[in-house]
Amino acid sequence: MPVKIYTDDDETNSIDHDIPKYSLCLFPLRSNLREKITNFVSPRSAFESFILLAIVLNSISMGCVDFSYIDENYQPRSDISARNYVIERAEIVFNAIFLLELILKSIAYGFIFGRRSYIWRDNWNKLDFVIVLISILGMTPLIPNLSFMRACRVLRPLRSISKLPGLRKIIGAVVDSLEDLFNVVVLLGFLLVCFSIMGVLFWKGLFHARCRVTPFPVKFPANCRSVKEPCWEPFITDVAIYPDNYRCLPDDNDNNSWTQPTSPWFLKGPQDCFWPIDTTDYRTCGLGGFGMNKCEGTISFENELIYRSCGSNYDAFGNPRFVDSNEPFGYPRMKSGVFNEELNWGFSNYDNFFSAFVTSFQVVSLEGWTQVMYMTNDAWMLVPSIVVYVTLIMVGGYIVLNLVLAVITGSMDNLEEEEESEEIETKEVNIERRSLVQRLSSHASVFISKRNVRIMRFVNNPKFVDFMMLCIVLNTVVLGLDHYQISDDMASILENLNMLFSAIFAVEMTLCIVGIGLKAYLSDPILCFDAFIVVTSLIEIMMTLIDPFGAGSSGLSVLRSFRLFRIFKMAKKWKSLHNLLKTMYATVLEIGNFAILLILFIYIYALTGIQFF
Repeated sequence: MPVKIYTDDDETNSIDHDIPKYSLCLFPLRSNLREKITNFVSPRSAFESFILLAIVLNSISMGCVDFSYIDENYQPRSDISARNYVIERAEIVFNAIFLLELILKSIAYGFIFGRRSYIWRDNWNKLDFVIVLISILGMTPLIPNLSFMRACRVLRPLRSISKLPGLRKIIGAVVDSLEDLFNVVVLLGFLLVCFSIMGVLFWKGLFHARCRVTPFPVKFPANCRSVKEPCWEPFITDVAIYPDNYRCLPDDNDNNSWTQPTSPWFLKGPQDCFWPIDTTDYRTCGLGGFGMNKCEGTISFENELIYRSCGSNYDAFGNPRFVDSNEPFGYPRMKSGVFNEELNWGFSNYDNFFSAFVTSFQVVSLEGWTQVMYMTNDAWMLVPSIVVYVTLIMVGGYIVLNLVLAVITGSMDNLEEEEESEEIETKEVNIERRSLVQRLSSHASVFISKRNVRIMRFVNNPKFVDFMMLCIVLNTVVLGLDHYQISDDMASILENLNMLFSAIFAVEMTLCIVGIGLKAYLSDPILCFDAFIVVTSLIEIMMTLIDPFGAGSSGLSVLRSFRLFRIFKMAKKWKSLHNLLKTMYATVLEIGNFAILLILFIYIYALTGIQFF
């Protein structure tokens, strides 16, 4: 008789030729020791649950390392930190556990020879082997404890994926859909490239335009070169009132007859000047009269009204007007027009393809895209810019994202179909046993129906079902009539009605138990939920009758809060609502797998950040 080997797909698959006859060249296939170890490390054994618990505890311990005590290599020290000392000793225990798992599974399945050996039976086992190997090497005295080896430990939480079927299914679907996902990524990249090229074509240089307090750039005085000096505010006031006294170049700011090499800002080079900004207005402005922000209106300097103008630190051809010095602002002078939080510190622009691509990706990611759109509205035309950004958001932010979800969902459906096809043979083998169980169940149901036919007919009568539904609705209305500053008479009426409904629900529960039997009643989760509500209601009524003056106690208030769950009794009576809740429950379970996977990767990135940064 062949030895039964537990595999990830079927706990009772028979041994085949892919299992090596000798594992580790020592343990024969049909030896009692190897068979016991195989059963001990089977996928649904207590040993696997223990390994999963060890992975979780090890992951938590890695997140508790105290990096406030580090050595010259920026690694945590255990000689002066008690927490690090405990974690370091626990690391030895965890490594021993994982090494024991590797040895036992190598004995059970063979290490490397054979397609169903430990290494080749599952790709996750390869990851487990690499992590265990690096961990053991890191503990070896002859090998230095390199930061690379410590960094590889953050991958240990990934081992939990191999222990949880739901996560394995999601990862498998993502891997199988990589080819189709690549096509979606190419589509998104093509969209971003097109939008970036269009942005460079229409919006290059526009995001540097700001409202200025002078109509042209001005020079610095010889004795005032920093905004932190006391002379700066009087200087700006004098510049705003008498700008001609500080004019940087006698030429115009821009001229349509110029070209890039004939512009004075190119011929004379960047000047040691600057262009004062209206610090009360953080928006971009429209050069040439375009855009929502035209810098209209005035500002006051010592009771003098100053007309603002829109200008840029670059001329119309992209030539820089000023020397890129940290004077007078403490940061590069050419960034003075965009170096603020409202304008994303100058990173969002369409001056070149790379910056345009990053900005377009920011828009598609839906992170701060409205601020980029507002910047474009202020510097360019309102309606066209809104149309362009909304189109990019709809196509790149929603349609392409849904394509990614559709590809992954399709891959998951294909995996489910493959699993179902693999289970067909097992179902056919057990079909006779199931039919026998069904025949026995049918005989038992016939016996029950003969014994309590009248009660079951009464409980399943449509009129009785409608009556119970009406009682649930009326009970819900009664619960909703409770309010603050309720009179004693009203409270007494509501309490009596509640007792009446509790009695009706208790009678219904008793009829169901007598009709189908206590064992069958308790086997239905919905009926058990009904019983829980009825029992808590009866306990509450008895406590009220025993101690009428203790109606406001916290324990009784908790029991009364369970009355609210009577509303969910409608799910049992209302078939469509019942089916909807079942669908929502199944959806929550699937979302739970995605949530666990997301939390797992966030935790791994957090550990990586702690290790390197």
